[in-house]
Amino acid sequence: MIFQIIFAFGCNLIYMPRLIDGDFAMLATHIREMAENGTAVIADWKYTTTAEWDSAVLFALPLYIITHKIYFSLSLSNLIISILYVLACFLIFEKNRKAALICVNLLLIPYEFGMLSYFNMLFYGGSQYGIKVLIPILIIGVSLRMTEYSEEKKNVLTSKVLIPTIFVLFLIFLTAASSGIYVCMCGVFPAAATYIVMQFDRRGKLPISWIVTACLGMLLTGLGLIANKRIMGGTRADSLTFVTFNQYADGYLIKMVCGFFSVFGASTTNSNISVTSLYGAFFFLRIIFVLILICAVVFSVKKLFAHPSLSDACLCPFLFGIH
Repeated sequence: MIFQIIFAFGCNLIYMPRLIDGDFAMLATHIREMAENGTAVIADWKYTTTAEWDSAVLFALPLYIITHKIYFSLSLSNLIISILYVLACFLIFEKNRKAALICVNLLLIPYEFGMLSYFNMLFYGGSQYGIKVLIPILIIGVSLRMTEYSEEKKNVLTSKVLIPTIFVLFLIFLTAASSGIYVCMCGVFPAAATYIVMQFDRRGKLPISWIVTACLGMLLTGLGLIANKRIMGGTRADSLTFVTFNQYADGYLIKMVCGFFSVFGASTTNSNISVTSLYGAFFFLRIIFVLILICAVVFSVKKLFAHPSLSDACLCPFLFGIH
């Protein structure tokens, strides 16, 4: 785990100044402009898809104001994001350190490197999805800890629960203000819906602390959406539509499966990869790895229904089924 964090930080420090794509260049320029103008909302700035606050910008902006070194600030920001993922995994698996370490290692592996690839989106450069993906993971951790404290009749107003709860509520508002409804629909809702279903299946009720937090989350999402509308007139996510049955018949399901494989670098459009080459051998191992992950999800869901007491441990993979 420590090696992976150091490796990711080293990649940012070494390669970031040499490998600059269009999205990263715009994000770095945005940070400089915000620092120079002394505001996160710049007049006449042309926003493309998001306001970019729910990315490496969150920590890189104050660091850049202090250091005036854009690459170093973004590298430190990605280091902080990596550490937050570690803390989130240990929050989920508080009583199972081995499971937490496995979860962290799987998350920090640089499966694919490229402009829109896994590593770049989460832990490198602008990390445009680093905060977005962290939010549902934190929601899972906070929900489990609230359930535990409620069952054991402990005070939830302790640092173990209160700090991550306040932090995730702040991130929910931030991502709504920056990226619109997207993260709420595709990240927050699946995590919350899974938790609600499992709680009613096991206990028939929700902890009061969780209900209060959920209400605050919805309020902050609404305020964030209002802010987003006023700042950049909304995002593309505001026009999310349902996929029709005809579209599924036209190959959407196949595209979804291929997309899952491509996240881990196990899908390619290159038909000239030799099976006997070194690259071909590693590519084959990637495919096996993804198949094992899918089997693990199916096994976890099966265990979930067979042994309700295991549902806390199965919450993460069960999200895959909903999402």
